[in-house]
Amino acid sequence: MAIYHCSIKTVSRAKGRSAPAAAAYRAGVELEEKRTGEVHDFTRKRGVLHAELVLPDGVTMSRSELWNAAEFAETRKNSTVAREYEVALPDELSEAGQKSLARDFASEIAWKYGVAADVCIHDPDPRGDQRNRHAHILTTTRVVTANGFGPKTRVLDERASGQVEWIRQRWAEMCNTALEREHRPERVSHLSLLDQGLTREPQQHQGPTATAMQRRGVEPDRKRFRSQEQDGGDLEQEIADLGAELHEVERQIEDLLEPKMVLAPAVAPAKKEKRMLTNEQKQEVAAIVRCYSAESEADMRHAEKQGCDYLCDEYGQDEELMQLMQEELLLQLQAAREQQRLQEAEERQEWEQDERSGIKFRP
Repeated sequence: MAIYHCSIKTVSRAKGRSAPAAAAYRAGVELEEKRTGEVHDFTRKRGVLHAELVLPDGVTMSRSELWNAAEFAETRKNSTVAREYEVALPDELSEAGQKSLARDFASEIAWKYGVAADVCIHDPDPRGDQRNRHAHILTTTRVVTANGFGPKTRVLDERASGQVEWIRQRWAEMCNTALEREHRPERVSHLSLLDQGLTREPQQHQGPTATAMQRRGVEPDRKRFRSQEQDGGDLEQEIADLGAELHEVERQIEDLLEPKMVLAPAVAPAKKEKRMLTNEQKQEVAAIVRCYSAESEADMRHAEKQGCDYLCDEYGQDEELMQLMQEELLLQLQAAREQQRLQEAEERQEWEQDERSGIKFRP
């Protein structure tokens, strides 16, 4: 049966991310970030089936020009520099039908909101579910015209506007139209099973790290991430707990990266020195982490999957190195997520203090 998936995320400078880095990774190309001078090279990334720009009328730009302009258009250190729409392409469609669907969806968003879009279609991982072809549609957060970048598309940041729900519904409608065009009986819906009146249980998700371990014949047994939902309680204690967790994760990263030099007794046989990652390899993992958001557990799972798949493709011939880099990826993602949760808790505490002081906020 056809699977519905449409998630909308942001690429924020506050999280250490950038538009050129995100675009380079999704398109599998090399882009230089003019603002910082950093070069993002993902030309070795496999599985990029198709990549193209969808620009408003009268606009002619290359991928590098577009995303560097998007960076220079923002001046704040915590600016949102791009918005991403990740969609699952129905496996029941032909490859041409999938490309056309992704392109039409990007064109409709570009036309409705006046933004530019970068459409990248990714093939499924060779070791995973071969029905999982999907598209990443990266869009600007500002209106783009022949005269340059215009105002922000604030309507997409306001939940009350209903635009996000409209986009999710529109994706379902366009999927169904494409399926009908190819005379397929399958249909998708953006509604939950409950809202559709269905009683079947939703499928249980297995994380990408556990899946990668199973592919190597190892039974997964790793610590689960803490639930994002809290039962309430003292915010100060919650912040303290999150800070302690962050400190522990950082300590684990230091332990992993810093070799411990231990001298063996002269009579003992020489032990094999533990293999460590080079600075270049650590920076490559950090570059992957910067390409993704850690705003939710779903974001974490997606980042794990994409990162693990990339590392498997690049270092599959060296299983020991691949495993070390995947462990490093997981630790860095955990640290990023704990930092995000700590920041959210502090913001909630500040908001409650302001509310008790009588400061009013727009709902």
